[in-house]
Amino acid sequence: MITRSVIYRGRVRAIEDAVEAWKASHDDALEVHDLEDVVREWLGTMDLLAQWQADSWKQLFAGELKKIQGLGRLLRMAYRSSLDVAGLLEECVAWAEGNGYAVDNARDFRQRRATVERLYQDFETRWPFPDKKQIEAGMASLDRGEGADLGGWIRELQGEDRPGG
Repeated sequence: MITRSVIYRGRVRAIEDAVEAWKASHDDALEVHDLEDVVREWLGTMDLLAQWQADSWKQLFAGELKKIQGLGRLLRMAYRSSLDVAGLLEECVAWAEGNGYAVDNARDFRQRRATVERLYQDFETRWPFPDKKQIEAGMASLDRGEGADLGGWIRELQGEDRPGG
């Protein structure tokens, strides 16, 4: 879990650094080739993210995750950083295209960005993050005395509440 996060974060940081470097030196058409390299790297990094999430879902549903919330936070950060750097990269691609340059994989980049946004929304909706409002409502319910007696449930399940039990 941590290893994938470190590798992923490193790749996203490298892309971010490359975008900033490109912005500082995009004087001629040759520099568009550098931008194309960055786009390809982002696409490859998104393949890693998709596989990481697929593996995480599989482990979650199989009950194999020990730190569900920790992994959820790492994936959330990965999605957010990926989409942040995609925004920066989109600015560069749009600039190049606006100046008459064709950027290899621009269409794939935009399609994948939309896919990553959908995956992120799906992840946020489905990952079992604690809901602060639900927790607060539950605590308020307990404060009002509306909670169930867990000990009573256990005794009932064990048959201790029945006559002769």
